[in-house]
Amino acid sequence: ALNRATKMSGLRPVLHSFFLSRFLLYRALGAKISYGASTSIEFVLVDVPLITMGKNCVLGEGVHISCHYFLGTKLILRPVTIGDNVFISSHC
Repeated sequence: ALNRATKMSGLRPVLHSFFLSRFLLYRALGAKISYGASTSIEFVLVDVPLITMGKNCVLGEGVHISCHYFLGTKLILRPVTIGDNVFISSHC
């Protein structure tokens, strides 16, 4: 609900403008994101408590990270770990 509230209220650009506010937001949502992670404003994290990002990660615009996958009638749910010094390009 907090993640959706930031998107709908128009606070998303403000919260993503500073490392500290972005770090505190995603830590409050349950993600294990390092302080130095750099992201664009337009990215999507789904299943936030299952995401871990290392130091100096960069997420480009339009990146979508999800920890679930539907395989037929089965739901596969696994944590996503992004290591240190990783660059994920736009629209991945």
